[in-house]
Amino acid sequence: MRGRGLKLPDLRRLLIAGAPVSGELLAKLRIVAPNCVTHTPYGATECLPVTTVTADELLGEARQLALRGQGTCVGRPVSGVEIRVIRESDGPLLTLAEAQPCAPGEIGEIIAYRPERDPRV
Repeated sequence: MRGRGLKLPDLRRLLIAGAPVSGELLAKLRIVAPNCVTHTPYGATECLPVTTVTADELLGEARQLALRGQGTCVGRPVSGVEIRVIRESDGPLLTLAEAQPCAPGEIGEIIAYRPERDPRV
């Protein structure tokens, strides 16, 4: 990107989804589009988006934590989404009561609930 002198000063927002985005790419985008706020949402087919995080957030403390092996930051829940981080399970959970919550800082599985995606509603 930089080698070609590409500049996008008028780009204001960019959404990158579908796969994890490297810190290197986010840093390069800052140079090419300095006035742009880049979001990298996280989600699953059943509930999308679940969370969102900006490039500024990912390039700060979150990047340092990830480089030390302390997990990957996926941001904060979007409005209307309830999230829990639970311990991994070897089989399916039939009820939410079976889910064992993780302690703060513990790596686990993310489960999300969004009322408009609930077939019971």
